[in-house]
Amino acid sequence: MKVQILSRKLITPSSPTPEHLRLLQLSYLDQVAHTFYVPRLFCYLPSEEEERGGLGNSQKSELLQNSLSETLTLYYPLAGRYIKEKHSVECNDRGAEYLEARVSGCASLSQLLSSQERSQLLSKWFHQLVPDPPESDTTPLVMVQFNMFECGGVVIAICVKHTVADGVSCFTFINTWGKISRVGAVNEQFRPSFELASFFPPREVYLPQKSNGPGDDKKFFVKRLVFSAAAISTLKGIATSTGSTDSESLKHQPTRVEVLMAFIWMCLIRMAKARCAGFRPSLLLISVNIRNRTILPIPENSFGNIVVQAVARFFPDGKGKLELHDLAGKIHHAIRSTLSNCAKATNADDIVSLVNKANEELQLAKDTPDVDCYASTSWCRFPIYEADHGWGKPSWVSVPMFPNMRDVIVLMDTKDGDGVEALVALDERSIMHFFEQDPEILPFLGQELQA
Repeated sequence: MKVQILSRKLITPSSPTPEHLRLLQLSYLDQVAHTFYVPRLFCYLPSEEEERGGLGNSQKSELLQNSLSETLTLYYPLAGRYIKEKHSVECNDRGAEYLEARVSGCASLSQLLSSQERSQLLSKWFHQLVPDPPESDTTPLVMVQFNMFECGGVVIAICVKHTVADGVSCFTFINTWGKISRVGAVNEQFRPSFELASFFPPREVYLPQKSNGPGDDKKFFVKRLVFSAAAISTLKGIATSTGSTDSESLKHQPTRVEVLMAFIWMCLIRMAKARCAGFRPSLLLISVNIRNRTILPIPENSFGNIVVQAVARFFPDGKGKLELHDLAGKIHHAIRSTLSNCAKATNADDIVSLVNKANEELQLAKDTPDVDCYASTSWCRFPIYEADHGWGKPSWVSVPMFPNMRDVIVLMDTKDGDGVEALVALDERSIMHFFEQDPEILPFLGQELQA
């Protein structure tokens, strides 16, 4: 695959940001969020209408640029620049970066999206399709790369800095952009609120290093696991089996997210055991959306990071047992306990205390050599396939990960909504154990991963 960058420009808001909105103070929840950029790939196959003379890729790109300009007027901080020292965004209308690229020397996009090729697209070629955001005060908060394939298909890569937006906020921005592409304007209900700092003011806090630096030269791989509805049903049945005396063991029917997180976590624990000749303590952090989960009157259209971390813990009991229902129970308990504590919170300080407690536990675990830590998030039920710019919804959406996102698990719906795709980012040695040396794992995975 050869990717040639044809143009690079800054897309500025269609209307200037008023002077009184020129500085946005970010919230404490933004302050403790990861600082990396989260890339998302939206893959669009050419339609029959386009093959008969519909919009060409150059016209699509022009439409995207114009609609992005309109969208940035609503989401004006995303056209600004992050000021680390002040933990704020200077809303200076400098713009989002937009790149056009031509892709050649490879199969058609439809062939690349066949089940046998998608993992290659993520692990081998994604870095060519995704803009590479350097760590700089002048780096845009949003970067877009419009990749045009010879077959007529396009892949739109969108990178947004996590400091300013969680998953819900990002997909709301992206889908609003799509709606503006289609209809030209949106009503006031689509206007976001940027008032989170009034609920969670920034504070002086020691922020631990949360991820490997971008210069980490260890080999890094992303694997895509596909769970069918039947596989999920089977795993749910296993997870509800009885026999555990663990106080956190599952007593209720698990959600598909809980059971899949538990299954992947179990795989990772078994992987560590195979490598280290014994079970090791393990922590799983789960991002929990707290929109409409607290007494705080946070507007529904709030933009930013509105998540806290639930922590599930596995400690070897000396019996050498590792059961799916126990891990599913730990995850269920961690999520429900976190949501319950958020619901009981009478003010923002209570929420901040929950955030700090999870961060302190994570830092302590990372400082302990024999404890494994993983971060997880679920985009299931998110409107990830709604980004329609006027030529149809994407055929596939995914999140290729940068090296500083190692030890991360992301779940998302398959396009038909029945199954779940999981993306797991690990180093090379871990991947080998994870996929090649455990016959109890393989029966639940998509055919692609058994090759």
